[in-house]
Amino acid sequence: FALAPIGNQRIVAGDELTLQLSATGASPVVYRMYPEPELAPLVTLDPATGAFRFSPTAAQAGEQFEITFQ
Repeated sequence: FALAPIGNQRIVAGDELTLQLSATGASPVVYRMYPEPELAPLVTLDPATGAFRFSPTAAQAGEQFEITFQ
């Protein structure tokens, strides 16, 4: 399957980033993510729907993170 482009995202610490991933191709699609280890407790991804949430802490203000989706 092919995941639709997401692009870079920006969020204010303390706020929540929500994304709806979408893909085309084989059905059913199972979404996966590979966050940096320190982000694991702060991110969720529903593998069936592609609903993604990230809530950074104030201590992470100004930092950049990379999350890979498949």
